[in-house]
This record gives sequence, C-alpha cells and structure tokens, in this order.
Amino acid sequence: MKHNDLWIAATAHAIGATLVSTDRDFDHLDGIWLRFRYVDQTSRSD
Repeated sequence: MKHNDLWIAATAHAIGATLVSTDRDFDHLDGIWLRFRYVDQTSRSD
C-alpha cells in the first residue's frame, strides 16, 4: 500500500467509517480492519 492509502485506511478505521473507493487497494483489509466497498465506475448508468 502507498503512504496515502495507509492514512486513508487508518482514518476510516479510527472513526468506524466504511471506506468507499474506485480501486481495489483496500480489498485485503475488508472485514479485518475496516469495512470496504468497491465502486465499479464502468457500470455507471448516467
């Protein structure tokens, strides 16, 4: 993980937030250290 991703994950963990992202960098933390939801931008229906 990159340094900025670590800060983002730590903040989400500290405040009990669900982390939402358009990339899969946080997949390995889901259910272990935080809640993570992936948003697939290719499936948008604008």
